[in-house]
Amino acid sequence: MAEVQPKHVLLRVGGRVLQRYGVPAVYGAGRGRVEVPYVFTRADAATCATYVDRDGLIRKAAANVLRVEWVDLDGDGIRETPGLLMEGGRQNLMLRSEEIDNAAWSKTTVTFGANADVAPDGTTTADRLIEGALSQEHVVYQTLTATADVRHSVSVFAKAGTRSFVYLTIRDVNGLTNGVLAWFNLATGAVGTVSHNGAGSGEQAFIQKLANGWYRCTLIGACNNGDTTPLGTVGISSGNGTTVYTGDGSSYISVWGAQFENNTPFPSSYIPTVASAVARAADSLNVSANFGNDIELTVGARLGRPVHADVSGSLGINPSIYQIGDTNGNVRGVFTNASRLIEATVDGPGSDMFPNAAIVAGAQITYVAQYKNLRTVPAARIDLGAGLPSYGTGAGAMPNYTSQNIGVGANLFAPLIDEMFLRGQFTLAEYLAVP
Repeated sequence: MAEVQPKHVLLRVGGRVLQRYGVPAVYGAGRGRVEVPYVFTRADAATCATYVDRDGLIRKAAANVLRVEWVDLDGDGIRETPGLLMEGGRQNLMLRSEEIDNAAWSKTTVTFGANADVAPDGTTTADRLIEGALSQEHVVYQTLTATADVRHSVSVFAKAGTRSFVYLTIRDVNGLTNGVLAWFNLATGAVGTVSHNGAGSGEQAFIQKLANGWYRCTLIGACNNGDTTPLGTVGISSGNGTTVYTGDGSSYISVWGAQFENNTPFPSSYIPTVASAVARAADSLNVSANFGNDIELTVGARLGRPVHADVSGSLGINPSIYQIGDTNGNVRGVFTNASRLIEATVDGPGSDMFPNAAIVAGAQITYVAQYKNLRTVPAARIDLGAGLPSYGTGAGAMPNYTSQNIGVGANLFAPLIDEMFLRGQFTLAEYLAVP
């Protein structure tokens, strides 16, 4: 097996490093491990970009500051692995996201214990959602302005109290005539029944474990029937699949951090709101490069598994792991919009090529993409663990790069643990052997 030497490394970036090595370097001359000049932006008007820290708590990042999110890759409950969180822009339409007792929320057969519990961010701001003593649904909800006949995402942080089930719905203004529903077991951390009524469709649900018994519960789906004012609801339940039951007037769950994202088939990181909807700007990380035109290139990457890897149907975007070059010619690594593949794209001035491989199971995605002959007959291939196939060809020859900008993680929506841009051809095993 070949060994990756410092001379091969054009750029390494990830949860702990943003560095260049040796000569030729990604920016100027120099030897050894040095910091790389880079440009990062996320021009939020408010501090609304959040991430999960090593202790499993929700934290806020200031505008234009990189977010390092810690992930648990081996399922032992310890978040031992850092990754850069590089998301696209999103908006939370739920008002008073951390004040479920506020008048911005409509209520059916519930009362509240305001600021009764320690929230996922470590502050005592979580409310208790207490069921009433009538035989009805026990829910809070907001009426939202949204795009008709597309999937949306609703989520909430929830913790078991004297009840263990929370359920979420996206429904039309006529109640549950058309909509999608999902139950979550807060005692076991499992998704329960996921279903739809009437014209509702595209339902999927996800649950994410945090610290101190908290879970982030997410439902995606469409209520359809032309509805542009859906309800996003959060309810307490006596058991899986149950909406209407006679409450005892005292049983509760704890809730905090509600979010509704319009026309988005998968959720993003939590965006806190107060009196109005809040938009989080997109993360953008770029590094200027200067490594010549006629090179053989390998890109290796390790990522935390994004939610969109398990979402059915169209994503609406092609989440990008990297892009080298500009509109005159570039190579990219992207998650595909319509199917759960990763492509090693060559985008020349003429025809393009898209060698790809399917995303495999597991909490971590690892892969290498190899490129060669970019100035003549471009060839590329990709390995996500099944081995390197034959090279694909068919793209038009690349021109001289007018820009060798390296863009990292545009619209990625996943923690980028490690990414290496290497001069030469290296296998997945060789990339993963680099300490």
